[in-house]
Amino acid sequence: MAEAEETTTAPAPQETAAAPAEEPAKEAPKKTPDELAAEEDIDLSKPIPVVPQPDNAAYKRRNDEVDGRIKELKDQRQAIQDEINAINDSQSSANSEFGRERAVMTQLRAEKERLVAERKAIYDARNAAQEVLERSQSAMRKLRSDLKFTNVEDIEQEIAKLRYKQETESMSLAAEKAIIKDIEALQASKKVVSQFAEQQSAVKTNRDSRETYRTQIDAKNKELNDVTQRIQAQREVMNKINEGNTAKQRMPELLKNRNEIRKQVDGCYAEKKAIYLEQTEAWNAHKKYLALYRRQVQFRREEERKARAEEDEARRAAWIEEQMKKTPYEEEQNLCDFLVNYLETTVANMNAASNPGADIAEESKPADTSGMDLGNGTVLTAKKAYDDDLHQFVSTKGTGNKKKRNRNRQSKRQSKSVAAGAIRHTMESLSDFAMLDLAAPGTLADVPASIEELKAKKAWYAEQPRKMPEYPGDRRRSERGERGERAERAERAQRA
Repeated sequence: MAEAEETTTAPAPQETAAAPAEEPAKEAPKKTPDELAAEEDIDLSKPIPVVPQPDNAAYKRRNDEVDGRIKELKDQRQAIQDEINAINDSQSSANSEFGRERAVMTQLRAEKERLVAERKAIYDARNAAQEVLERSQSAMRKLRSDLKFTNVEDIEQEIAKLRYKQETESMSLAAEKAIIKDIEALQASKKVVSQFAEQQSAVKTNRDSRETYRTQIDAKNKELNDVTQRIQAQREVMNKINEGNTAKQRMPELLKNRNEIRKQVDGCYAEKKAIYLEQTEAWNAHKKYLALYRRQVQFRREEERKARAEEDEARRAAWIEEQMKKTPYEEEQNLCDFLVNYLETTVANMNAASNPGADIAEESKPADTSGMDLGNGTVLTAKKAYDDDLHQFVSTKGTGNKKKRNRNRQSKRQSKSVAAGAIRHTMESLSDFAMLDLAAPGTLADVPASIEELKAKKAWYAEQPRKMPEYPGDRRRSERGERGERAERAERAQRA
């Protein structure tokens, strides 16, 4: 049987310069589900329709069903192909003349394939040379546009004219500088002229090679036409030999059935592709829903953050308003009053201690600064030690009606200090004076001046402008930030 074979030779490409056909626009790359979700304009405050995850098991079942049909059709096609091969083999073995003619046909086809490959190589070489020619022509045109002269001889003549003019004519300094500048420019253009000459030579060489390629292509086309005619003649010889072969009567039917099965297989593959595209679209829709859901979660978090920020700002405004209602430096002024009262009471107590006949009963004292009421019936009182210069505090429980423990024992040092008028302050009192940038009086003689300083300090605080304290929320955020920075630095140090 003669196999199908082309009967005409592919025409050679046109040598005339024609406008190239416009290439079709490239299809824009498809956007991902995340990109589509980011571009979609929806109201994130409303619920998003749920897109369920596609059923992969159902997708696999549909694919398996189509694969089963494809396998069945391929088995049928293979059976038909086996029968066709058997007919061809029996014909080749039974008719030696046909086998010899078929061998000749095989050689002719191989020769044609060789010629086609050689012609293609010539076409490729010619196209490459054409690209080089176009680049050389473009470079030559660009160089020519920047040149006033296209050869070195013309440049030398122009330089000689300018130098002669410079040497023989009287001119201003500016004109002479212009001539010198023109001479330098002409000297520099010599290199560009050399490049221009090289491009001209390259263009001429490529044009000559193009003619050579054209001659080679025409020769190959002639050889291909000759081989094609020989193949056609050989096919006619083989057809005459097959006219009396009865085994080939079933070949058209077998070939038709094989082609029908091939179409059915192609339809199954198209169905499989459609199933895949459907599953892909379902997954893309689900991924887009997930991306929209993440956007909605982020949107809600941002709204909650804004709401918390507004609430914090409202609390801050309320706190600032509350602070504005307070008297500026009220605590410092109260501390001044407290210390004045403390000093006055201390002087009275020390005077009473220096007078043996004074009434020192705790019940009769108008004010007691040695104790502090802590609430819930707890009173913080001062306990004098035998050899300790500082007060120790003890707490007593009661309703306030119990008498405080009183000890009249004093050490000799305390007696001498009282006699000398020295004042011993507690650490709390010294800290209070230090908070006001004042020094506690050391003796009874310093008390009046210290009281005046405290009153002056109070008056000074009363005249000071309001100073807004730091908002507690800002301080907590600052502390959290510092802790985070310290933890980050510690982590980096640990990694290092």
